[in-house]
Amino acid sequence: MLVLATVFLYWVLASSLAQEGMQFLADTIRVLRGIIRDHPNDLGALEEEVQSEVAARQYTKYYVRVLDAQEGTLLETLHMDDLLPPTVFSVTTGVLESPEEGVKWHAGDGRVYYLVAAWAQVGHDGAVRQLLQVGLDVSRRDATLAHYRRQLVMVLLLGIMFSAGAAIVVTRRGMRPLAEITQAARRVTARQLHERIGPVRWPQELTALAMTFDGMLDRLEDSFTRLAQFSADLAHELRTPINTLVPDL
Repeated sequence: MLVLATVFLYWVLASSLAQEGMQFLADTIRVLRGIIRDHPNDLGALEEEVQSEVAARQYTKYYVRVLDAQEGTLLETLHMDDLLPPTVFSVTTGVLESPEEGVKWHAGDGRVYYLVAAWAQVGHDGAVRQLLQVGLDVSRRDATLAHYRRQLVMVLLLGIMFSAGAAIVVTRRGMRPLAEITQAARRVTARQLHERIGPVRWPQELTALAMTFDGMLDRLEDSFTRLAQFSADLAHELRTPINTLVPDL
C-alpha cells in the first residue's frame, strides 16, 4: 500500500506539472496567434510579447521565435538561437489546431525544455502564414520532481520500517493468547483434570476454542471420575470373595 500510494502521488504531481507546462505553451501560442492575426503589420506588439514579456518573467523561462513561411527568422527571444536552434522543433501544429503535446528536449548543458511549434495566419484572410516556435525551460520542474522522488523514497523506507515494527508488535500481541492457552493445556494431567482455560479473558476469536477445549476437559474428567468409581466399586465387590478364598488357600 505504501508503494502504491507513493507511486500514485508521484504520478499525480508529475502529470499536473506537465499539464501546467503544456497549458502555458498553448496559451502563449494562442496569444501570439491573436497578435499576428489582428495586427499583421504591427511588429511592435509582437516584439513586445517576444522580448519584454519573456524577459519580465523571473521564474518561468520561455523562449519565442517567429519565422516567415520560408522559415526565415523575423523575431526571437534574446540568445534563443544559442539555446534552442530552429532545427530542434520537429513537430508542427496546423493553423487551426491547438498544440496538445510538447516535445521534451534535453540540451547539452543539462537543461530540459518543452518545445512546441505551430503555424499562425497573418491577418484575417489567412493567405500568409508564419511559424511560431516556443520553448519552455522545465529544468526547475525536473529538479522539483527529483527532490520529491528522494523525499518519497525516504518516506517509503521509514514507512516500511515502521510497518515492520508495528507488525512485530501486533503479531506478538495476537499470538500471546495462543501461548497462554498452550501453557494452560500443558498443566492439564490425569491428576489435574480440574484445570480449565476459561472463555472470559480471551479475544473473541479464541473464545470458541477455549470453550471447546474446556468442554473436552469436562468430558474427560467425567469419564475419569466414572472410571475411578467403577474401579472402586469393583474392588469392593471383589474384596469379600477374595477374603473368603484366602484362608482356604
